[in-house]
Amino acid sequence: MKFAIILITCILLSSCTQFSKRELIHLYNKWEGKKMIFPHDSYFTIYAKDTIKNPFGNSKYKIVSYIDSIGCLSCKLKLAEWKSFIEQLDSVNDVSILMYFHPHNKREVTYLLKKSHFNLPVCIDEKDSLNKLNKFPMFDEFRTFLLDKNNKILAIGNPIHN
Repeated sequence: MKFAIILITCILLSSCTQFSKRELIHLYNKWEGKKMIFPHDSYFTIYAKDTIKNPFGNSKYKIVSYIDSIGCLSCKLKLAEWKSFIEQLDSVNDVSILMYFHPHNKREVTYLLKKSHFNLPVCIDEKDSLNKLNKFPMFDEFRTFLLDKNNKILAIGNPIHN
């Protein structure tokens, strides 16, 4: 299992190549070991139809990705790349993917999910609760986190925005 953590950490950190090493070290030091706080009213949905309170139980590891809809939403979501990444993770047991979307237009997100056949549960966080509780960095590349079972941050960086 330690190999899996090292692999995921390398993927997450290597995705941040446009930033200087100093910036990466600063961000990593700021976020490493910090506990992520989740809103109590987080509900996950598949295609904005079926609602699930906690679809992942108590996984040993979680990858949490927060995506807002400022700018090009379909460019940020990259749902096909996420599907491919998740398929790669299927060989690693006990890793859950938690995707939080803060859309300006819920219908657009729903449309993009359906169009991409992205049938994994996502949280449509209309109140931006997750971001308000954790005060994420402003760059999209640093809004994806690897967490342990206690929700402590082990790594930061978005493997999809490589």
